[in-house]
Amino acid sequence: IMENDLVESADAVDISARACEIAHENIVLNNAKGISVINADIRHVLLDRNYDLVEIDPFGTPAPYIWALSESCMRRRTGHFSITATDTAVLCGAEQKACRRGYGSAPLHDEIVHEGALRILAAHVQRVLAQNNIAVFPVLSLSHRHYLKMFFRFERSASKADRNLNGIMHMGYCRKCRHRIYMRTGDSGVCEVCGSEFTMAGPFWSGLLDDAGIIGKVSEEIAGRGYKNSDEEMKILAQLEKQNFEGMCYDLHKVFAGMPIPKTCHAIGALSESGFSASETIYKKWIIRTDAAVQEIRDAVKK
Repeated sequence: IMENDLVESADAVDISARACEIAHENIVLNNAKGISVINADIRHVLLDRNYDLVEIDPFGTPAPYIWALSESCMRRRTGHFSITATDTAVLCGAEQKACRRGYGSAPLHDEIVHEGALRILAAHVQRVLAQNNIAVFPVLSLSHRHYLKMFFRFERSASKADRNLNGIMHMGYCRKCRHRIYMRTGDSGVCEVCGSEFTMAGPFWSGLLDDAGIIGKVSEEIAGRGYKNSDEEMKILAQLEKQNFEGMCYDLHKVFAGMPIPKTCHAIGALSESGFSASETIYKKWIIRTDAAVQEIRDAVKK
């Protein structure tokens, strides 16, 4: 409200009475207007009220709140919401049983842990909201420090929800040669490159995680507001824009295990010269995204 005069009011909701006291103190200290503090379970509030924008930002997993969020979205034809998850050990694969319970997915605790976590979260949200004939589209997805944050656009449309569900797939991952593909139920579980049996993970959302138009608009807003950390924020958004294409993430240390490991810039340059799309990622300096397969990466670098 202090930053955007288009927002008439906001509710800050927390089940902790102490958290609500602190929120109220911060409102007073910042002389913020139009913000109400509600000491309640967010699920009850979502079932009772209609919001233009909902942000689910719990301590730990957001999974228990997605159903109530879906019911809230039923009140609108279209809209937006954001979800923050700090249970990164679960979504990234260190706690596999908890991931299956909370998100209905088997994580791949290997080289794509951070992007895999975002794709598991996106798939879970899409599956839950599809039960109410709501199609969900990721528009901005961030894995940063100790948390994951995803912004979504939603639209009430059974046909679009069906199309989105077609983009939720498992991943076949070869631990021997590092080849990987998205797969549907019933596809062969054998690596087409070396013949080894795939490790099956997922389901994951296999589509884009970001919307280029939204990234551009957010960048324009940040550039005009002069935030303290605007340089860092603009750098993150620029990287999200670069890596926003269809492809897979690869850890160069694992792709080139037992071989000379190329610098990230050299690998990207070699792939681009060979006609592939390639980019650094926000996840790690040595993790790239490309539409090349694993052997094509090796071949391009060796030229």
